[in-house]
Amino acid sequence: MIKAVKKWLILILIVIAIFVIGSWYYLSPTTSDTYNTYQQAKANKLFDRGWLPNILPTTTTNITTHNNLDLNTSYGSFIIPINKLDNFVKKLTMVNGHYYYQTSDSRWQFDISFTTGKIEYELIYQK
Repeated sequence: MIKAVKKWLILILIVIAIFVIGSWYYLSPTTSDTYNTYQQAKANKLFDRGWLPNILPTTTTNITTHNNLDLNTSYGSFIIPINKLDNFVKKLTMVNGHYYYQTSDSRWQFDISFTTGKIEYELIYQK
């Protein structure tokens, strides 16, 4: 009987721990922004603040970001005209089917649609 109680107690503690950690992650302050043009994003200092690297062409549009301020993470998407994709991709490194860009303190992953020009990104780490 005592073994059964201990097992249930451990299970309950694990569930509580998962709930607390999950709540902290999902309740961390996240800001979402949308910029119709590269110029709007630049004026709002999106690149200076490090949420996206300053390697996007000036013709980039539909920039959407979701930034978690506590975890220092970011994800989102943007569109680069198809005729400008080659120059953008030349700045990236391909590893296991994903494109990456890295600076001394940050690393981004990019998933690129070469038919639409839509790019989804994730800031993997930032010091």
